Amino acid sequence: MKKILFILFFIVLFSGNSQAKKGDMKVIFSSENFVRIQVKTGIFFGLSDDQTKTFYVNALELAHKNCQNFNKQLFLFQSSNNGKKVIDSKNKLGKAILNFYCANNLNEALNIYKNSRLPTSEEWNGPVWFFDTISYEVRNIQDYINEQKRIAEEKRLEEQRRIAEQKRIEEQKRLAEQRRIAEQKRIAEEKRLAEKKKIEPKNVISTKKTSEGLSESTKSFIEIFFLLIIAPIIAITALRFIYWPFFRDWIYKPFKEDPAKFLTRAGLLLFGLAILGASLGGGGDYGCEARFFQEGSRC
Repeated sequence: MKKILFILFFIVLFSGNSQAKKGDMKVIFSSENFVRIQVKTGIFFGLSDDQTKTFYVNALELAHKNCQNFNKQLFLFQSSNNGKKVIDSKNKLGKAILNFYCANNLNEALNIYKNSRLPTSEEWNGPVWFFDTISYEVRNIQDYINEQKRIAEEKRLEEQRRIAEQKRIEEQKRLAEQRRIAEQKRIAEEKRLAEKKKIEPKNVISTKKTSEGLSESTKSFIEIFFLLIIAPIIAITALRFIYWPFFRDWIYKPFKEDPAKFLTRAGLLLFGLAILGASLGGGGDYGCEARFFQEGSRC
């Protein structure tokens, strides 16, 4: 299949160039960068077009094998002179030396061509077309370079779009994560406030119960002490300064002259004060239970 492609290539490449004479060929120099193959031809007897193409195809295959030894591809350049295709070769009397280049891509092959400065045809005007064993096609060098630049630019723009899209997606993820965290905090805060509202009334009730419980334990003692001790003393002291005759005749004289009478009158006075205190105090609130100490309730 490759030989068929080679033949098709040389049908275009070497049309109008049948100067090679009958003879053999040999490699006169080979390296990892280029190969020079000499095709020996006759002087007086020409070759047919098919014979000429066969010689050149065989030389191309031989150079290709040399490039493969270095894991490289074969490149062959062609120039143009007044509309005539010129091969990169040095033609001498009875022989032609073809220049082949081994490289991984066109730019590398062109650099080897510029640095090697191999002898070539006097009609050579620099490389215009090239043939390689990568695509097995004859292509214009400048068109190929422009196409590669276009492809590289498209890749660059595509990479920029990909990076921009990736940044956009990452930004969306970041914002979504921020919203998720903010929503979680909001829900947690709402739960905290709801729990606080549930706990606060219980605390108020507990506080009231504790406060009322402490006052209940001492209320009876305070009232009894006030009614039996403090109130009579205040009443007697008031009578002493406000209405002395009554105090003198009704309390002071019996206290000195008839203690029994004094105790009877003092008891009646205390009993009257107790009844007065009970009526004024409304009977106390001893019947209130703990459930009545909730906010807004009354005994």
